[in-house]
Amino acid sequence: MKTRILIASLAIALIGAASTPVLAQVCGDAERQQFQDAVDSGVSWDELQAFFAVCADDGQSPLLSKSKDAGATQKVIQKINTGSVYYEQMNGCGYNPQSKEVACDVEVKRNTYYGPFPTGSQEFVRFCFACNTTSLNPPMFDSTFLGAVHVTDDNQSGGTPSYYFTASSRTWPGPSPCPNNDGNAMTVRAILSWYTPVPDCTSSPIWGNQFTFTVRRDP
Repeated sequence: MKTRILIASLAIALIGAASTPVLAQVCGDAERQQFQDAVDSGVSWDELQAFFAVCADDGQSPLLSKSKDAGATQKVIQKINTGSVYYEQMNGCGYNPQSKEVACDVEVKRNTYYGPFPTGSQEFVRFCFACNTTSLNPPMFDSTFLGAVHVTDDNQSGGTPSYYFTASSRTWPGPSPCPNNDGNAMTVRAILSWYTPVPDCTSSPIWGNQFTFTVRRDP
Protein backbone atom coordinates (compact mmCIF):
# COMPACT_ATOMS: atom_id res chain seq x y z
CA MET A 1 0.00 0.00 0.00
CA LYS A 2 2.84 2.38 0.87
CA THR A 3 4.34 1.86 -2.59
CA ARG A 4 1.04 2.61 -4.33
CA ILE A 5 0.56 5.82 -2.31
CA LEU A 6 4.06 6.92 -3.26
CA ILE A 7 3.38 6.24 -6.95
CA ALA A 8 0.17 8.28 -6.81
CA SER A 9 1.98 11.20 -5.21
CA LEU A 10 4.71 11.00 -7.85
CA ALA A 11 2.12 11.19 -10.61
CA ILE A 12 0.70 14.38 -9.10
CA ALA A 13 4.15 15.90 -8.61
CA LEU A 14 5.27 15.19 -12.18
CA ILE A 15 2.12 16.09 -14.08
CA GLY A 16 3.17 19.71 -14.29
CA ALA A 17 6.63 18.80 -15.54
CA ALA A 18 5.19 16.49 -18.18
CA SER A 19 3.37 19.39 -19.85
CA THR A 20 6.48 21.59 -19.96
CA PRO A 21 8.06 22.03 -23.40
CA VAL A 22 11.34 20.17 -23.66
CA LEU A 23 13.51 23.26 -24.03
CA ALA A 24 15.57 23.15 -20.85
CA GLN A 25 16.14 20.98 -17.81
CA VAL A 26 12.75 19.72 -16.63
CA CYS A 27 13.64 17.59 -13.62
CA GLY A 28 15.88 18.87 -10.87
CA ASP A 29 16.73 18.22 -7.26
CA ALA A 30 13.15 17.58 -6.11
CA GLU A 31 12.52 14.90 -8.75
CA ARG A 32 15.93 13.43 -8.06
CA GLN A 33 14.94 12.93 -4.43
CA GLN A 34 11.55 11.52 -5.45
CA PHE A 35 13.28 9.01 -7.72
CA GLN A 36 15.56 7.90 -4.89
CA ASP A 37 12.60 7.55 -2.52
CA ALA A 38 10.70 5.53 -5.13
CA VAL A 39 13.62 3.12 -5.62
CA ASP A 40 14.02 2.73 -1.85
CA SER A 41 10.32 1.92 -1.50
CA GLY A 42 10.53 -0.93 -4.00
CA VAL A 43 8.91 0.64 -7.06
CA SER A 44 9.48 -1.55 -10.12
CA TRP A 45 11.64 -0.53 -13.08
CA ASP A 46 8.60 -0.27 -15.36
CA GLU A 47 6.88 2.03 -12.88
CA LEU A 48 10.00 4.17 -12.56
CA GLN A 49 10.08 4.49 -16.35
CA ALA A 50 6.41 5.43 -16.48
CA PHE A 51 6.60 8.16 -13.88
CA PHE A 52 10.07 9.57 -14.57
CA ALA A 53 10.24 9.33 -18.38
CA VAL A 54 9.94 13.12 -18.54
CA CYS A 55 13.19 13.40 -16.57
CA ALA A 56 15.04 11.28 -19.12
CA ASP A 57 13.94 13.65 -21.89
CA ASP A 58 14.91 16.88 -20.16
CA GLY A 59 16.40 18.95 -22.95
CA GLN A 60 19.92 18.33 -21.65
CA SER A 61 20.12 14.97 -23.36
CA PRO A 62 19.99 15.19 -27.18
CA LEU A 63 20.80 12.19 -29.32
CA LEU A 64 24.53 12.29 -29.97
CA SER A 65 26.40 9.79 -32.05
CA LYS A 66 29.68 9.62 -33.85
CA SER A 67 30.77 7.06 -36.37
CA LYS A 68 33.96 5.91 -37.98
CA ASP A 69 34.43 4.36 -41.39
CA ALA A 70 35.40 0.73 -40.89
CA GLY A 71 35.98 -0.03 -44.55
CA ALA A 72 32.38 0.63 -45.52
CA THR A 73 29.69 2.60 -43.71
CA GLN A 74 29.90 0.58 -40.51
CA LYS A 75 29.44 2.69 -37.40
CA VAL A 76 31.82 1.50 -34.75
CA ILE A 77 31.07 4.04 -32.01
CA GLN A 78 27.68 5.22 -30.91
CA LYS A 79 26.95 7.49 -27.96
CA ILE A 80 23.34 8.05 -26.94
CA ASN A 81 22.17 10.26 -24.11
CA THR A 82 19.17 8.08 -23.37
CA GLY A 83 18.62 9.63 -19.94
CA SER A 84 19.26 12.96 -18.28
CA VAL A 85 22.93 13.97 -18.32
CA TYR A 86 22.44 16.98 -16.05
CA TYR A 87 24.01 15.29 -13.02
CA GLU A 88 26.25 12.59 -14.51
CA GLN A 89 27.34 11.18 -17.85
CA MET A 90 29.88 8.96 -19.56
CA ASN A 91 32.15 10.58 -22.13
CA GLY A 92 34.13 7.59 -23.34
CA CYS A 93 34.82 3.91 -22.90
CA GLY A 94 37.68 1.60 -23.77
CA TYR A 95 38.83 -1.98 -23.63
CA ASN A 96 42.10 -3.51 -22.40
CA PRO A 97 42.27 -6.99 -23.97
CA GLN A 98 45.24 -8.08 -21.88
CA SER A 99 43.40 -7.53 -18.60
CA LYS A 100 40.06 -8.41 -20.27
CA GLU A 101 38.55 -5.25 -18.84
CA VAL A 102 36.19 -2.61 -20.19
CA ALA A 103 36.23 0.77 -18.45
CA CYS A 104 34.16 3.93 -18.87
CA ASP A 105 34.60 7.34 -17.29
CA VAL A 106 31.77 8.63 -15.12
CA GLU A 107 31.66 12.42 -14.97
CA VAL A 108 29.95 13.84 -11.87
CA LYS A 109 28.78 17.30 -12.91
CA ARG A 110 27.07 18.76 -9.80
CA ASN A 111 27.84 19.21 -6.12
CA THR A 112 24.75 17.67 -4.56
CA TYR A 113 22.03 15.05 -4.90
CA TYR A 114 24.37 12.10 -4.92
CA GLY A 115 24.11 11.68 -1.14
CA PRO A 116 26.03 13.17 1.80
CA PHE A 117 29.50 11.90 2.67
CA PRO A 118 30.16 9.10 3.49
CA THR A 119 26.84 7.41 2.57
CA GLY A 120 26.53 8.72 -0.97
CA SER A 121 25.17 6.57 -3.77
CA GLN A 122 26.26 4.35 -6.64
CA GLU A 123 26.71 5.19 -10.29
CA PHE A 124 25.99 1.84 -11.95
CA VAL A 125 27.27 0.81 -15.38
CA ARG A 126 25.88 -2.32 -16.98
CA PHE A 127 28.36 -3.81 -19.43
CA CYS A 128 26.97 -6.08 -22.16
CA PHE A 129 28.98 -8.26 -24.55
CA ALA A 130 27.99 -9.65 -27.95
CA CYS A 131 30.85 -12.04 -28.66
CA ASN A 132 31.32 -12.15 -32.43
CA THR A 133 29.61 -9.19 -34.08
CA THR A 134 30.35 -5.55 -34.89
CA SER A 135 26.66 -4.63 -35.14
CA LEU A 136 25.53 -1.71 -32.99
CA ASN A 137 22.20 -3.49 -32.60
CA PRO A 138 23.06 -7.14 -32.06
CA PRO A 139 20.11 -9.55 -31.85
CA MET A 140 21.31 -10.64 -28.42
CA PHE A 141 24.08 -10.13 -25.90
CA ASP A 142 25.99 -13.19 -24.75
CA SER A 143 26.95 -11.96 -21.31
CA THR A 144 26.53 -8.99 -18.98
CA PHE A 145 28.38 -7.70 -15.95
CA LEU A 146 27.51 -4.88 -13.54
CA GLY A 147 30.14 -2.32 -12.57
CA ALA A 148 29.72 0.64 -10.21
CA VAL A 149 31.51 3.56 -8.61
CA HIS A 150 30.56 5.14 -5.27
CA VAL A 151 30.08 8.94 -5.26
CA THR A 152 29.11 11.53 -2.63
CA ASP A 153 28.10 15.18 -2.41
CA ASP A 154 30.78 17.87 -2.49
CA ASN A 155 30.15 20.61 0.07
CA GLN A 156 33.65 22.09 0.07
CA SER A 157 34.62 23.28 -3.40
CA GLY A 158 32.13 26.14 -3.56
CA GLY A 159 31.72 25.80 -7.32
CA THR A 160 30.36 23.16 -9.66
CA PRO A 161 33.47 21.37 -10.90
CA SER A 162 33.30 18.17 -12.88
CA TYR A 163 34.80 15.14 -11.17
CA TYR A 164 35.82 12.09 -13.16
CA PHE A 165 35.54 8.53 -11.89
CA THR A 166 35.88 5.15 -13.56
CA ALA A 167 33.47 2.23 -13.64
CA SER A 168 34.95 -0.96 -14.97
CA SER A 169 34.15 -4.58 -15.67
CA ARG A 170 36.26 -7.64 -16.14
CA THR A 171 34.73 -9.09 -19.26
CA TRP A 172 35.04 -12.65 -18.03
CA PRO A 173 34.61 -12.74 -14.25
CA GLY A 174 33.49 -16.33 -14.65
CA PRO A 175 32.57 -18.81 -17.39
CA SER A 176 31.44 -16.98 -20.51
CA PRO A 177 30.70 -17.85 -24.14
CA CYS A 178 33.15 -15.18 -25.37
CA PRO A 179 36.56 -16.70 -26.24
CA ASN A 180 39.66 -15.14 -24.72
CA ASN A 181 42.12 -13.14 -26.83
CA ASP A 182 41.34 -14.81 -30.16
CA GLY A 183 41.67 -11.65 -32.27
CA ASN A 184 37.98 -11.47 -33.16
CA ALA A 185 35.80 -8.40 -32.78
CA MET A 186 32.87 -8.00 -30.44
CA THR A 187 30.26 -5.39 -29.60
CA VAL A 188 30.16 -3.84 -26.15
CA ARG A 189 27.33 -1.77 -24.69
CA ALA A 190 27.78 0.26 -21.50
CA ILE A 191 24.73 1.82 -19.81
CA LEU A 192 25.18 4.35 -16.98
CA SER A 193 22.32 4.59 -14.48
CA TRP A 194 22.37 6.50 -11.19
CA TYR A 195 21.16 4.89 -7.95
CA THR A 196 19.69 1.77 -9.52
CA PRO A 197 21.04 -0.22 -12.48
CA VAL A 198 19.10 -0.81 -15.66
CA PRO A 199 17.73 -4.36 -15.51
CA ASP A 200 19.02 -5.55 -18.90
CA CYS A 201 21.01 -4.62 -22.00
CA THR A 202 18.07 -3.08 -23.89
CA SER A 203 16.82 -0.79 -21.11
CA SER A 204 17.35 2.97 -21.03
CA PRO A 205 18.29 4.87 -17.87
CA ILE A 206 16.46 7.81 -16.32
CA TRP A 207 19.70 9.44 -15.14
CA GLY A 208 22.67 8.61 -17.38
CA ASN A 209 23.59 7.64 -20.93
CA GLN A 210 25.04 4.77 -22.91
CA PHE A 211 27.72 3.79 -25.41
CA THR A 212 27.75 0.96 -27.96
CA PHE A 213 31.11 0.25 -29.59
CA THR A 214 33.27 -2.46 -31.08
CA VAL A 215 36.54 -3.88 -29.74
CA ARG A 216 38.99 -6.65 -30.61
CA ARG A 217 40.08 -9.43 -28.31
CA ASP A 218 43.77 -9.05 -29.10
CA PRO A 219 46.33 -11.27 -27.32
